[in-house]
Amino acid sequence: MQLAIHGEVEALAQESTSSRNSPAVRTFSTNVIELQAASFVIVFGVENSATLAEQTELTTEVFEKLGALVSAAGAEDTDGFLDEMRKHGPRVRNRFLDILDPLVKTGSGLALTTAVAYEHKSTRASASASAVKSAAESIANVRPTITYVEVKRGVLMGLNVRTKAFELVDVLSATRYHGHMSEEARTEADGFPVGNSSYVYARIRVETRFAADDDTSGIQYFVESIRELGEQGVTTPS
Repeated sequence: MQLAIHGEVEALAQESTSSRNSPAVRTFSTNVIELQAASFVIVFGVENSATLAEQTELTTEVFEKLGALVSAAGAEDTDGFLDEMRKHGPRVRNRFLDILDPLVKTGSGLALTTAVAYEHKSTRASASASAVKSAAESIANVRPTITYVEVKRGVLMGLNVRTKAFELVDVLSATRYHGHMSEEARTEADGFPVGNSSYVYARIRVETRFAADDDTSGIQYFVESIRELGEQGVTTPS
């Protein structure tokens, strides 16, 4: 849970500054100050090693957004919760799911109390155990967004016929894809050379999950059809 909360705080900081490499984000981190009894309480403090004083503007924004997510989950309003989640990118959504999942497994609720340095006030957001479970279920019930990519000149870098796993590089866009193949594509690809000796054409289905345990995006790739183009390759399928 400590890692899950730290990951969400980091993701919100990156999103708030629109850069994962900004000095504010690189030095922004949460540290566990103490653990307390009762249910289970983790006390975090924000550390910024590059400055003498905490960046209260960034801290305030990050924890306001985290509090809004917790409150939306606690409201047990599926549409409202998903709307709040849609305000954020895949990384923030994924990391919030990281917080919810272990709570569902243990039947626990969630409460967040924040106090910004130099301000004599605190805010609280909470979600009951049933609300946490409902929020996690609502995420799972969102159907993935499906799009398609045509790789007109690709190189098959890896192929496991038994598991139907693949790795493919689009030579024209320098994009690398890896995932699984349909049964039809697996049959088509059986015996294809792997490596730079031959080119392929592939039609790839892209499934973007609303939130997932993926490190960054929650995107999955599936080759629906593939065929060999030979050593010279072509830019369009025949």
